[in-house]
Amino acid sequence: GCSILSEKISVFKTTASETNIKPPGVKIFPNPGEGLFVIKLENSFAINPTYELFNQYGQSLLKKNMNHPSGSEQINLSEFPKGMYLIKISVNGSAVTEKIVLK
Repeated sequence: GCSILSEKISVFKTTASETNIKPPGVKIFPNPGEGLFVIKLENSFAINPTYELFNQYGQSLLKKNMNHPSGSEQINLSEFPKGMYLIKISVNGSAVTEKIVLK
């Protein structure tokens, strides 16, 4: 005899713009900057926020806990060579990665 198989297939569409949405309340400025950058968290309920700096090859250069989770954190990158870096900010289980330029 004959048998008929039926499977349910779900298709999900994801675009790059949907996967790079910033969590609300994270700002980095000035960008580009000359060495001193400010990370501003507008979420006063941030628990153990951290930041990690990567070079253009994906190597981790710096990883720190933020000292002022409900305000602004100033970071000094003047010891690093000029160029483009990625900074990953992790807050309450979610993370955002931003491009920053040291000029």
